[in-house]
Amino acid sequence: MPAATATELTRIQRAGRNLDRALTAVAAGALAFSTVNVALLAIAHGVPAWIAWLLEPLVGIALWAVLSSDAVLSRYGASAGVWAWLLRAFTGGVTLTLNVWSSVFTTGAGGVLRLDPDPAGILLHAIAPVLLILLAEAAPRYRAEFARIETRLRSAPARPAAPAPRSPGRGPAAPGPGEPAEALSAHLWYGTPPAGTAGRSGPQAPEGPAAGPDPGATPPPAAAAATAPAPRPPHGPDPAAHNPSTGPAPPAPPDAAPGPDPTRLSRKKKRKHRRDRNDARARRILADHPHITGAELARRLGVQTRSGQRILNRITAPAPEPAAATTLPAPREEPAP
Repeated sequence: MPAATATELTRIQRAGRNLDRALTAVAAGALAFSTVNVALLAIAHGVPAWIAWLLEPLVGIALWAVLSSDAVLSRYGASAGVWAWLLRAFTGGVTLTLNVWSSVFTTGAGGVLRLDPDPAGILLHAIAPVLLILLAEAAPRYRAEFARIETRLRSAPARPAAPAPRSPGRGPAAPGPGEPAEALSAHLWYGTPPAGTAGRSGPQAPEGPAAGPDPGATPPPAAAAATAPAPRPPHGPDPAAHNPSTGPAPPAPPDAAPGPDPTRLSRKKKRKHRRDRNDARARRILADHPHITGAELARRLGVQTRSGQRILNRITAPAPEPAAATTLPAPREEPAP
């Protein structure tokens, strides 16, 4: 993951934690403020004191349950529906009404209820409940946007690193997969290309008269073993002995490349099997939850969050279109001489 993307993810997660702390502090302060006002109102209307002090905490606990549940659902882009909104609206409305009641209505002689609004009292008693209600409605939307941005940052493809440039003529090309180390060693010592690299593109040594090995140097063991001359038959003349101008016989070609490592093949099969199994499970989960996020999919599969997003991108990617078949021209027949 690029450093800039990791920094953005950290900033988004920090903003979500700050929102949770602010909501917790406002809810605790509003609950403490409302508990006193509601308890005094209930006691003035004949409710026993030990029961009056329980009314507002019950409403506050119900509101806190709704807020904490919305915090979890909004991170996965889900919603609890209209009933959760009704519970949140009822608890917030009841808290606001009980706080401003004594500033709006008064009880006259004979228990008659009279409208006697006190603007200053209404404003003072409504600040905490209204602030809690508005923050409770805005917090799930903030969290949903945070989760959407985080998912987009995690699913952004990483830029491939540019390969380091190689200077031409600085040495032979690296051996391909499956080529033995003895072939490369023989190439470095005798200057002959390894088997299977005749048509390979890459930086090559500049053309010119090839310099042979130093007569006083000792070839490496791998090169000596790979380029040892084949045994001569017991009978028959040696062509090099009768014609010294031809020089020594060319070195024998290196042994054939060994087959693939069974242990490596076994690990590849296990990884492919695990990947197919995770894809199958992810498709079943996606069929039941079409709007699931990569983080939730990773939690259900028991893998890392980045792996869950990668699996989600892989199974939801459109299938590639089949390439158009190309028709090769028929071979031309050469006229007989």
